[in-house]
Amino acid sequence: MQKFKNKTLLCITLVLLLTAVLGTAPLVTAHGSLHGMLIYTANVPSVSTSELMFSIELGNDPDNGRTLIAGDNSISTAYPRLTNNGLAILAQVFLDSSNPEFIDQNTTTPVVGVLATDGTGLTPLTTVAEGAAFGASFSPDERQIVFAYANADTDNDGAITIHDTAHLAVKELGQLDPLNPAPGQLASSSRIRMLTRNEDFSVDKPAFLTDDLIVFTGIKPDASTTVYLYNVASSSLTPLAPVGAQSRNPAVSQDGNQIAMEVSTITENYDAVYDVESKTWSRLPVTGMPDNSFAWSVDGTLAIAISNGSMWQIQILDGTGLRTLVEIPQKISGLNFSPDGRVLAYLWDFDGPPGNVLAVATLDGGYDASVTSPDSDIIDYDWVPED
Repeated sequence: MQKFKNKTLLCITLVLLLTAVLGTAPLVTAHGSLHGMLIYTANVPSVSTSELMFSIELGNDPDNGRTLIAGDNSISTAYPRLTNNGLAILAQVFLDSSNPEFIDQNTTTPVVGVLATDGTGLTPLTTVAEGAAFGASFSPDERQIVFAYANADTDNDGAITIHDTAHLAVKELGQLDPLNPAPGQLASSSRIRMLTRNEDFSVDKPAFLTDDLIVFTGIKPDASTTVYLYNVASSSLTPLAPVGAQSRNPAVSQDGNQIAMEVSTITENYDAVYDVESKTWSRLPVTGMPDNSFAWSVDGTLAIAISNGSMWQIQILDGTGLRTLVEIPQKISGLNFSPDGRVLAYLWDFDGPPGNVLAVATLDGGYDASVTSPDSDIIDYDWVPED
């Protein structure tokens, strides 16, 4: 009995020590092997003053199992988006040759670039001379990219940056050689096409639904927001919001037919889904404070991050109803399903410096673990497509 007590006290002590170090961070809840790779960008103060891009295989040690892909004190690559074949990464790139020690993103003009998953072949797709280009993503056919584009110093700070009024823009891409693909082949001589010009909003996080439809949040000077749908073929702009409400932070389903978003009125905030074909709204059956974070899996499962005031949850809505997958005190954001839809990645706030930690959870609830170290503040990430 005494031996059992000592082991119990030891276990309790270890748990308390882990809690003191990690808070109530996600821990591995079941043993087993997971397969998959993530590309992420992070601020790692102990390594560099600029954002760095890493890759990590699921199951690797967060501290020693990551591989540096790109970034140093004079170049920053962030917000990775991978091609369907996983051979190239679209990224937001800051270059500052005038200051080799630090990149000030508040005064530096970003461009859109592409690089290989091993960090080689970094090629700009836009130029500083054209203006600030950021928040880029591919069209489904990968023949073009959409991004937020600022071409004037609207805040009068002497530079064109991510803080200036952003328009909706697209650019056609070159094509990868199927026999000998290289990231630089995506560069083209085509000019940037501005799709919005004189509207009273700034474009945030544009994304394609189809090759001809783009969705984004428009942010007005008074900070009010509306989700818009832009039809490239007809050059038409349609606001998406219930009557008398604001909308923001859209997330597009894999088939491009449904858009989850947060809706707010004078009296309440709630999550809803807009059906593109029927042009109808469905209120989601979740309770708690919305976190503006949604993700759709390949089979139509929807993940939603919410807070009940004391705990943060990831709720899963599928054909069987609504259930809670993850529940922790720390804020949850940045949801993203694996390509096969079996694993959900998410960010949780470390409750102190440096910031966000990347974690994954299987939908069967058998595995929930952080995959990055608390020495890194994760900015954004993407899954590497499976072979």
